Amino acid sequence: MANPCRWCNISSSFLLEANVIILALGCVFMVDLYNHFHLKRNTLPHINTSLNICLSVRLFIIRSLTIVGYLSSGIMGIIIARSLTIFKFASYVLLNCMTLIFTLAIGLSQYVYKADGRYYSNMMLHDLWTKNHIEPLEALFDCCGKHGAIDYEIANRTWSKASCCELPNCEGCENMFFEFLNSLEMEIARDNIILFVFLFIALLLIIVHYMNLQLDVDPYVSEDEDDIESDSDSSSLKHKP
Repeated sequence: MANPCRWCNISSSFLLEANVIILALGCVFMVDLYNHFHLKRNTLPHINTSLNICLSVRLFIIRSLTIVGYLSSGIMGIIIARSLTIFKFASYVLLNCMTLIFTLAIGLSQYVYKADGRYYSNMMLHDLWTKNHIEPLEALFDCCGKHGAIDYEIANRTWSKASCCELPNCEGCENMFFEFLNSLEMEIARDNIILFVFLFIALLLIIVHYMNLQLDVDPYVSEDEDDIESDSDSSSLKHKP
């Protein structure tokens, strides 16, 4: 039987190198995940995460599980490259499919809720202003109030020069905060879409490698063919005068 995958034959060494690259890429995105968590916990600790997806604890847990699944897929890919069995192959495909679903869902969710980003960022900023927790945000973006120092004058509150810029016409935080959340959401979407692409390519490589081994080395077919050849040879000898 001709091998339809012979034109794209994948060697074990190439498969091993590809999965090492996948592991390295996963470590990079793990650092990205930690930076986002550090930003939420230390820089913006008072933000109401229920009003924003990218800073929510639920999304952080899902992203953590996705990274763990991605790294586990890379480790299993290296193991399969060294010794391939049907059990390892089935486990790898199942783990990859689950991780692919999570990465795609996270990546697309950031685009689905992007249209409401301005509304939710304004609500979060208003919540910080009402609870008098806007000062860390002002220090981060060098802004003052929601719309400017005028907010402090209207509310009869003293604005802090340690957080606001030293000019009385200092710009408000509304646009800066929205752009910050928007860029953060795009980073999360980008990371998960890249993970999805690389994980999908890795899955294809494993499938092609497995198909090549199955089609090139099939002991059951070879044994049957040997039996047929031996039977035909013996029958020809019996009928030979």
